[in-house]
Amino acid sequence: MYSTIKENKLEMLIDRNSKSVFKLAELMQMDKKEMFDALSAAYQNAIEENKLNNDDSGIYFKTDFCDVLLVRNQDFSSYADYYLTFKLYEKEKAVQSNIQNQKKISSNDNNYIEYDNLETFADFTNTLYLEEISSLAKKEKWSLNDDDKYAVLRNYLQYTFYKLFHEDKICINPANNFAAFNTGLCTSSYDTIYMCFTVNANQRDNAPKWKYAGVCTPAHSKLGKMLVSHFNPLPQKAEYFKNKQDIIYDTDKTLHIDIDHIIIERINRLPLNFLKQQLFQNEKAINIINTIEISKNANNTELYEKLGNIIKTSTQYYQCLANGFRSVTDRALKIVNWNNDFSVPCYHPKGKAMCFLLPLDFNGNGKPEAALVVSKTVSGNYIGQTILPIEQAYMDARLIKSMEISWLSI
Repeated sequence: MYSTIKENKLEMLIDRNSKSVFKLAELMQMDKKEMFDALSAAYQNAIEENKLNNDDSGIYFKTDFCDVLLVRNQDFSSYADYYLTFKLYEKEKAVQSNIQNQKKISSNDNNYIEYDNLETFADFTNTLYLEEISSLAKKEKWSLNDDDKYAVLRNYLQYTFYKLFHEDKICINPANNFAAFNTGLCTSSYDTIYMCFTVNANQRDNAPKWKYAGVCTPAHSKLGKMLVSHFNPLPQKAEYFKNKQDIIYDTDKTLHIDIDHIIIERINRLPLNFLKQQLFQNEKAINIINTIEISKNANNTELYEKLGNIIKTSTQYYQCLANGFRSVTDRALKIVNWNNDFSVPCYHPKGKAMCFLLPLDFNGNGKPEAALVVSKTVSGNYIGQTILPIEQAYMDARLIKSMEISWLSI
């Protein structure tokens, strides 16, 4: 899903002062600097030995004391592209058992869970869990393209699990041999779907404690009967807002936009036709845009950086692009003022905050090409934090509700 990692320094990817780094340092009885230096050295070694794995789950590498998974950061207020999760090796767990027992997290028997990442919390080897839950759930589109049938569903489950983890809603029975969580999905009969886990019989080094057992609805099938036998009440769904007012965009409040971030740092997310219209008088900029347009390299990072530098160093073209973008956002606000349903609520897990997605129709043809991410401030005003491609915006919004009737479609 994401591009090949080019950064050769860990500090370019994560926040060295993050809570997860501090937590790992505390568990290993090291100070934060010593821990970050150890993680950085392991990351560098993984690069040099070609042992750095990068896939849809994130960036994975090993240290002397734990497995590390860097997960794509969804908090747009953070400069870091990733956040760190980890899993201690068994020998380190034994050494740290007394510390861990004082830091237990889960809902029922307070069993400590190192990962807030679903695919590292449990072993899904040789399972078709995405197919199974897709078949059981009410029908909707789970793919972005033909290359990955379940990209949206995988993202949905990952961040639903993340939210539940931090709400203390991953349920584990008192015997510590059965776990489950509420997926927030339902069947065509509107029965809630739960994902269940049993103890992993595979005791190889670093294997997750839990293994995927299946998905079920309450009391249906053997697994559904086990679910209602183990938990009362049943696992609760993730909670994204306290009251309905949290998901209604207040058009009476002022929207302030982080223009620099959007037109310079995220210029690669602006439609090329829009850039051409605003920068048509700059031959160098137009040549760069044309090169990007015909390039087969989907990233074009260096070209976009050059384009951003042109904007940054020219007051004339900065103003052209800024004014053009403000016109697009003014149109979005008019649309939302006409029909508030066009402001789509979404949730950013790392920021732990509700946001809104506003439609950015750059061509004025009623077909939005991107979404403006808007967050509410303490004062009640709004900040346009960044823009997202439609596909990413859809996945973020799907955490809250299905997009069956929305401008935000894929």
